[in-house]
Parts: sequence; C-alpha cells; structure tokens
Amino acid sequence: MGAINNLHKIDMALRSRFSKEIYIGNLKDHEIEGYLKHIIIPYQISYHTFLALKEITQLYQGKNLSNRDLTTIIEEAYKKTAKWAQQNPQTHEFMLPSDIEEVLNLKLKTKPDHQQVKQRRTACENQYAQWREGFNQYLDKPKDETKIECRYTFDSLNGINYYNLRYSQIQTELNNINQQLTKIHQENKIPQLEQELVTLNQTPDKYEQTIKDKNQEIIYIKNNLKTLQAREESLRKELKLVENRRELQKEPSNLVCYIKDRHPFDRWNKKGYTYNHTTLDGFDSASFDKKDDSQLYLYVNFEKQQHKGPGGNYLIVKYKGPKHFLEDDKDYYLGRARVRDANFELTDFRLHFNPVRKTLSLYQDKHNNDKVKEAEMKKTILDGHKNINFRIY
Repeated sequence: MGAINNLHKIDMALRSRFSKEIYIGNLKDHEIEGYLKHIIIPYQISYHTFLALKEITQLYQGKNLSNRDLTTIIEEAYKKTAKWAQQNPQTHEFMLPSDIEEVLNLKLKTKPDHQQVKQRRTACENQYAQWREGFNQYLDKPKDETKIECRYTFDSLNGINYYNLRYSQIQTELNNINQQLTKIHQENKIPQLEQELVTLNQTPDKYEQTIKDKNQEIIYIKNNLKTLQAREESLRKELKLVENRRELQKEPSNLVCYIKDRHPFDRWNKKGYTYNHTTLDGFDSASFDKKDDSQLYLYVNFEKQQHKGPGGNYLIVKYKGPKHFLEDDKDYYLGRARVRDANFELTDFRLHFNPVRKTLSLYQDKHNNDKVKEAEMKKTILDGHKNINFRIY
C-alpha cells in the first residue's frame, strides 16, 4: 500500500501491477452529487432522502471537501440515524436528510440554532411518516398466520354454476335497491319534513312529540339512503369480480347430469332420485384426493362419509393451517375429484374450494394453486416500481 500526490509520474509498467487505485482528494462541485449517491448505496435510507441528495449537495458547494470527508460525513450521519431511531422507531428508522445536514454542520463548524435543528429533524420525520403511509397502502397487509383448525361439511358440489347463479342474484338485488332509491328520491320527503319542522318549532311545547317523530323520520330516511347506497357499491364491486370469474374460471363441459344439476350426494344417479338399492350410486364410486401442487396441500384433508340408504352422504374438508387462507375469497385448487362424466365414465376433474363462499367446485383449469408463480408476479410488479439500487422503505 502506498500514497502519492503525482500518480501520473509513476512508471506505467509499475502502475499496471497495482491491484487497485483509490483517489483521495477534493471533489469538484459537479462531482459531489454523484459521489454521494455512490457511497450511500450500502446504507438504509428512505427514498425521499435519496431524492433530497440534490438539495443537500448545494450545502457542499465551495467547501473544498474531499471524497474522504464525504465518506466520513455519511458514516457519522448513519450513527445519528441509529441514535434517533431508538427514540422514534416509527418515523426515524432510516437515514433522513436532517441526519446528513447535522453532521455537515459539525464538519463545517457552524453552530445553527438548536431549536431550528430540532424543527428540521421533526419536519423530516413527518415527511418520512407521510411518505411511508402513502407507500404502505400499495403493499399487501401482513397475513394472519394464526393457526386455525376447522371443518367444512358439504352435501353436494355446491360451487357448480355458482357464479352464474350469483350473477343473477346480484342483478336482482341491484334492481331492487335501484327501485327503493328511485322511490326515495321521487318522494323527496326530507325537504317537506324539514319545512314542516320550521313551522312546528315556532310552538315547540305544543308539538313536542310531533317534532320528535318527524326528526326520527328524517333520520330513518337518511340512514336508509346511506345503507342502500353502501350496499349498492358493495354489490357492484362483487359483480365485477363475479363477471371476471365467469369469464376466466370455466367449468368442464362434460359433467354428468346429477352434478351439472347440482344434486346432493344422496341423489347422484341418472334420474336424481333419492338413493335406493336399484339406482346407480355415483357418490359410492367417487373419490377425492389432494395434490401436492395445491397451495393448501399441507393444510387440508378429506373425509368421505357414506351411508347406504337415504341421506347421510357428506364430503368433509378438514383444514389445519394459517388463518389468512380462510379469509381470502379465492377458489383454491385442491386436487382430483374422480367422478363420473356425461357418459357415466369415471373421469378426473379439478376440485376447488372457496373458504369464504364455502363452495366446492370443478373447473377446467387449476386456479390459485401456484405459489411460485404468484411470488414471481408480485416481485415483477414491485421491481417495476424500483429505479434505484438500494432498499426502499
């Protein structure tokens, strides 16, 4: 290791044998910003601190600081970050512009007002807190890993044709809500009641009960209006989801008649009769198996309960795993349902389970089953929003 002020005077043959050359010296003003962005990479800083480096650079102009000085300033600033992070972990967990500015003031031996320094630090912490709140709304909420053990008992594949039926139900309910809203607006009773109250309040003692009743009626109408509008908004959101699933989650076209007609397991035969000894028992020959490419493979088991007589045929899905899977409105691929097809031949179909809607369904393709693909998709989305090469918090 060696040092020299006139590197250009060293013999080129000797210089070529150096493993590494490090320049230590003053930086030109236009070089400061780039150097700061380079040396700050290993540190945990907030995104808005990175953006603030351009403004911070202005504080260094004309100070004849070397690259070693800048490196020391960033190192000392990180120590300040560690100090303030202990006191304010939510708003000062990463390096803020004020940390760099405070160290620079010490380096330049300036003595700013203590109150101003404190105000500047608080302003940076508030700015970071606001930025973080805005950023966090685009992140997935932490998943509830609480262990849950429960059972879902099914007497049929009740998810067959589910989204078509749900689509009709939503349309009917929306039409009903629209009629109620139209009636409320046409009657326009609130202005009328309010006008009547103006007159009644001129002699409140005489009409005390009437005034109270009319006020209650106004409150009722307003609450009813608010409830109907909220329900309408909720239904329209669900309608979009249902339309999407009707389009993307297609059912097999070769389902046997008793499955297609949504008959219970007790009536799995050609004519949908309640079981007797002379009819085909499609549930007897059916089998259900989980597969290892299901997200729920480790958490679910099947229990088939069969009764040789009227009633008593059930398929039980036993779940023992994280709570968050049960809170997601998704049709999870579970595995194979080996049941009869339209020609009454035993055929493998893809069995799906929705824990929110409590449905068992059969679809042509596997849905919500690939953990690796979902993780890669999320990573791709996040990477698309990153344009700097350090951690963003």
